[in-house]
Amino acid sequence: MGYLNDLRAQGLQIASRRAWGSTYNYGSPRTVYLPTRYLFLHIAVVPDRDDTIAGEHSTCRTVERIGVQRFPNTGISYNALAFDTGRLYDGQPLTRRGAHTINEYGLPGYPTNLNYYGHAIVLPQMPGDTVTDAQVDSVARWGAAVVRAGYSRATRFLPHRMFAPKDCPGDKAVARLNEINSLLRHYISEGLDDMAISDADAKKIAQAVHAYGLSDLKTETSGDTIDAGVILSYLDMRVVRIDQNVSKLLTPGNGGGAAVLVGGFTDEALAALAKAVIDEQARRLQA
Repeated sequence: MGYLNDLRAQGLQIASRRAWGSTYNYGSPRTVYLPTRYLFLHIAVVPDRDDTIAGEHSTCRTVERIGVQRFPNTGISYNALAFDTGRLYDGQPLTRRGAHTINEYGLPGYPTNLNYYGHAIVLPQMPGDTVTDAQVDSVARWGAAVVRAGYSRATRFLPHRMFAPKDCPGDKAVARLNEINSLLRHYISEGLDDMAISDADAKKIAQAVHAYGLSDLKTETSGDTIDAGVILSYLDMRVVRIDQNVSKLLTPGNGGGAAVLVGGFTDEALAALAKAVIDEQARRLQA
């Protein structure tokens, strides 16, 4: 899939359809005019049962099944899926029409069938679910990678409800749209890697994670080896403690109580990142 390689070359981390178990054949041609003019934000209105990779894979397959049932010639209705963990999954190919957006209101200045002219990303969750910082960042990164790779020339995400009598993508997503679009333009301009944390801060975070992980888990294992089962069983608790340790290390004066910003990441985002890393390590150990 050439377009996925193009996105990854921009620094985007995104899993392929094969990774989550897609069963639809996307080989039939469906014209989309590249580079597209628009980026759309949707919500799938499906339960996001947990934050595990296996759970997210299952949700991706559910979204695809719904898309096939409603639009048999299209397949999944969105080009990418952005979960509350910040993890991204590939959907409808960028080179194939299927952005699930029609200008039902007949807004002037926009074509009727926006599927020919746009790409779409979906939040695979319910409207009442929180739109996380990690999600905001991953949506913006995906959009910027699409633009920087030459597949779109859009500079903002538009909500599905702007064109149709629907709630989509939900009030909570719309409330964060300005943040998403600000980040989108930032990443388009500066690239996806410009907010990487400094070596000094990375070392502090690593020390916090390492110190907690070994001191709390070493008694449950032999020697210095932490097996996957133990990692998984302590996962939720560790994320909280990692967050606390990072906050103590990085807050000026170690006084605590203030939001911690490290290279543009909040302490919540750092905890989410740590969780994703641990989850991936555990998955690989169990494979």
